[in-house]
Amino acid sequence: MDRASNARTRAWVARVVAWHNRHPLARRITPAQVQGLGYVDLPYSAHDAKARRRWRAVFSENFLPPLGAKQIARWALRHGLDQMPDDAGQPVRQVPIDRSRLPPDGLALVLWVGTAAVHDAEGLQTRVLLGPTAPHPVLGRRLWSRPRLAGAALSLLVLLTSLPALMLLRKAPVVEDDEPVVALAQKAPAVPAIPAAVAAALAAASAAAPAVPRLAVAPPPAPRASGPFPPRRPLLDEASKIVAQQDLAAARAARAAAQGQTVYAVATRQVRTQAESELLGATLQAALVNTEAPRGLRVEALPAGGDWRAVCWPFLHRDDAERVRAQLALRGQRIEVIAF
Repeated sequence: MDRASNARTRAWVARVVAWHNRHPLARRITPAQVQGLGYVDLPYSAHDAKARRRWRAVFSENFLPPLGAKQIARWALRHGLDQMPDDAGQPVRQVPIDRSRLPPDGLALVLWVGTAAVHDAEGLQTRVLLGPTAPHPVLGRRLWSRPRLAGAALSLLVLLTSLPALMLLRKAPVVEDDEPVVALAQKAPAVPAIPAAVAAALAAASAAAPAVPRLAVAPPPAPRASGPFPPRRPLLDEASKIVAQQDLAAARAARAAAQGQTVYAVATRQVRTQAESELLGATLQAALVNTEAPRGLRVEALPAGGDWRAVCWPFLHRDDAERVRAQLALRGQRIEVIAF
């Protein structure tokens, strides 16, 4: 392998590692875990080779689960090479043509995209696609960290069990001094139950999480049979509400990523150490106070290849992330939008 091929291989590996480790809920991988580099040959057809937007994919094999052929075809149309790569010595997988998709006439066209496999110590693996040249993105499924997913699910469980009680306090009827407490119980709205599907997912995540020691709590005193009802007060203070909103946003982002959806973040420039990244994160957190940012965002220091950067996430819509980036840029922040 010549020097140019070695440089290209190192660049591909670095891009896959940076993409994979960028997500807070993914396992942390090293360059040694990125293997099986090569190309994928995807067949298309069109009447005019120059009108690339009108190219039609003529393959239907779902060779990169859980992503379907249509999603891969749209992605490759934006990021694939329409000429044979110059390092033709790399392994190439030719995706077969679906004859039922071929038009009666038209040109036979091909797009090439890069591919790599990621392996971990437990034997799990995933394969991804990447645009042959930077800064084209990476497409595929990450290897998720079960403890991190379990932590996000437990945070969602805490939020789901706390919100009904808070709603109960907000909707409780006004009680006169001479109205017995039993009447209040009869008037109070029923606390909504957690849906069975959500409860099952949370139970599975809880089983994967490390056990947490339980604290002995003294039983509450029995309520008086009569007398004025104690003043209502919220179960969650403002700080707890913010943490709950952030945990809910993280859980939603994890669910979106697991379903193959894209989640966005605004990120600072890369620095060499985690300490520098945390300082940038503190500055970013302070700058967010005066922006029109969605609720529930969190700022974290994350590895980016061999470097570090501070990210603010999750944005479920790119437009929201771009709007916050523009506001931060006006305040002198060097920020970019990245996709998980």
